[in-house]
Amino acid sequence: MKTFRYLAAAAAALLLLAGCTGQMKTATVSDNGTVLRYEGSEAALNYEYEMEYITGGIDEAVMDRINNYIIRKNVFDDDSMTDTDVPAACQRWADELVGSYGSGAEGREGEDGMFNWDSTKKGRFTTACKARKLQSYCMDEYQALGGVHGEESSFYTVFDLNTGEPVTEEAFIIDDCGPEIEELLRKKAGSGGKDAGSSVPENPVLNGNFSVSDDGVTWHYNPYETGVQAAGVIDIFLRWDELEAFLK
Repeated sequence: MKTFRYLAAAAAALLLLAGCTGQMKTATVSDNGTVLRYEGSEAALNYEYEMEYITGGIDEAVMDRINNYIIRKNVFDDDSMTDTDVPAACQRWADELVGSYGSGAEGREGEDGMFNWDSTKKGRFTTACKARKLQSYCMDEYQALGGVHGEESSFYTVFDLNTGEPVTEEAFIIDDCGPEIEELLRKKAGSGGKDAGSSVPENPVLNGNFSVSDDGVTWHYNPYETGVQAAGVIDIFLRWDELEAFLK
């Protein structure tokens, strides 16, 4: 009987270990819709969301931290939120957007031109650096809320899969080495090579918007950040060996 209990305990331990160290499992929740400003209006709100989140395969506490971050930073931009249910949060975002769109429409029928709105949020896990247990997440947004043109942006977060916390540049770059890395970014952008992206940024600096892979680190620059609106998002890649002297 004692041997059986030991074997059962060992089997349970192996199952727990497999659940904590297995491959990260994800799912994606999505929805879209069109809402008229008022009945008979030519103006409408078009919204869409498509958000990837973790469902298992890693430590549950780590999973909850990452999913909570996706909600409070990417879905709502509200640090007070503590929930981890990404599908419910996305639906709440859509409901609130729709609810606010039609308010105040009465008596302003002639202003329909300012109320053709588009709002899109798409989040997904991208590249990873397995050796450092780092996972990148990209949040693409497009907002056109009555202005001359819409605004698109891509924001990246790198998660430490040991803790579930986001990783900052300061966490892996030696203090006071920022100017040296920025010089590398400027040289790479000025080279016009494939690593510089489709457009050349004017003066790339460390901006906290980066992703990682097994090969290196890519910094991402949104429109107007280092170039004109038409340039779109600009990416500059530096290999780990290029950064080696500046890494903690």
